[in-house]
Amino acid sequence: MPLSHIVNPAGGLRYHIRAISGLLWRWRKFTKQLSHQIDNWKPNSQDLVIVGSSGGYSLRGKSLRRFRTITIVEPDPLARLIFRIRFPFVKLHTDTADYIRDEDGLKNLVRKYPKESFLFSNVLGQRHLIYPKFSEDDHRRWLLSFGKILSDRSWMTYHDKVSAKAPVFSNEPMQNDHELSPDELMDHFFGPDESIEYCDHHTAPLLPQNQRTYLVWPLDGRQAHVIECL
Repeated sequence: MPLSHIVNPAGGLRYHIRAISGLLWRWRKFTKQLSHQIDNWKPNSQDLVIVGSSGGYSLRGKSLRRFRTITIVEPDPLARLIFRIRFPFVKLHTDTADYIRDEDGLKNLVRKYPKESFLFSNVLGQRHLIYPKFSEDDHRRWLLSFGKILSDRSWMTYHDKVSAKAPVFSNEPMQNDHELSPDELMDHFFGPDESIEYCDHHTAPLLPQNQRTYLVWPLDGRQAHVIECL
């Protein structure tokens, strides 16, 4: 396994260890809530491409059974193996290409899979960590292009919106017909303590600006991420 995949800040070996332990109990409510969102999604194809699947830790089998084939776009060979083990019933294909580095990558994704639906699995909010040399303006332009390039395709994304090293105050989902600000999300999920510092995952430019659902994902007792479903 290449070293870059082992130490990837958005995944890697440490993430696999945390996920395997967290799946047993701490993540169960989050994965159930997310499964509800995915089940309510109405894709126009029974063939699905999951971009950034990792080991499928945030996914549930019942959400995947309705698809005829699933292609996971994932560079980490350990993650691909874990996905196969977790979902042995899936007719699975794998792809290791990098489709989120730039606009040409997104265009290549759409061209390569002309009939499939796309699920972006907790990857858009990690892009600025995967490519730290890209400027904030570069990242903003890429997110603006995302909705345009996929405008005539069926897609769903769930991704990090904000994260904080603090205990969760509320794990009740939030829905809104437009994007909520980081401060609004912090108030709901982490409580009124304004001294809590948070990380903004820079997904505000993502279009379209329609109804969004927010869930809290407690990675462990010390850190949690607010996930935006669109």
